[in-house]
Amino acid sequence: MRHSASGPTHTQRLPLQAVWALQRAPAAGPGEAPPAARDEEWIEIPGPSTVAAALRALGRWSLDAPAQRFDADDWWFRARFDAPPRATGVRRRLVFGGLAGHCEAWLNGAPLLASDNMHLAHRCAEPRLEPTGNELLLRFASLDAWLARKRPRPRWRAPMVEHQQLRFTRNTLLGRTPGWSPPAAPVGPWRAIEWVDERAVE
Repeated sequence: MRHSASGPTHTQRLPLQAVWALQRAPAAGPGEAPPAARDEEWIEIPGPSTVAAALRALGRWSLDAPAQRFDADDWWFRARFDAPPRATGVRRRLVFGGLAGHCEAWLNGAPLLASDNMHLAHRCAEPRLEPTGNELLLRFASLDAWLARKRPRPRWRAPMVEHQQLRFTRNTLLGRTPGWSPPAAPVGPWRAIEWVDERAVE
């Protein structure tokens, strides 16, 4: 139970139960529309996770294999799901615990959020859902393309990082510091995606 401006509320968290898929695409500009891809171009994955974790779970990548640059391309995540049942008087939100990368999201074709800080959680207002056949799309834009934009020259150099412009992004340096961390930059949902139901308590 927690207290809000309108009084105490009871909170319940439910994981987003969905069929998840992943697709790699060439880097595109901000606001790029979701891809009109055929189903066979998507890779079904166990659930929301970073790209490296998803590919590792499928046996398509490992630290022992040749290095793969996850920052080079755009990565799309797709979740298809039915609306979970909800009791009367419950306010529902869709919460993203953490999105590693520069992310844009669409729900049933409508823009949902944009995030450029992997350390922030996002609580989206009660979404409009269909009883069945809902689709959530997440686009994680190429960090390499973002870093290529012209910015002020830094006053000092950080010798351990691979790109000096990384100081302008709110993403971890893990996976982006050659010799200091394994070459597996985290891109994608790295914390839970879940429904949060709130009910006023009298």
